[in-house]
Amino acid sequence: MDCVVCGEAGPSEAHEPEQGLWFVAMPLCIPCHRGPQGWHGTRDRWKLRKMDELKAINETLRRLLR
Repeated sequence: MDCVVCGEAGPSEAHEPEQGLWFVAMPLCIPCHRGPQGWHGTRDRWKLRKMDELKAINETLRRLLR
């Protein structure tokens, strides 16, 4: 899947909000996941798009169900 935060074309990495919660994992590109401005960094890429984990899960499910 494409990155749920910035839309970068997949393949993406799976990010789960808590380790082991695979059923609510979301697709993230490397910069949005573990880049310096990604989730495991400053989270600036997320803040610029007004995105948090709950919104990312919602968007992931919306994309899967369309």
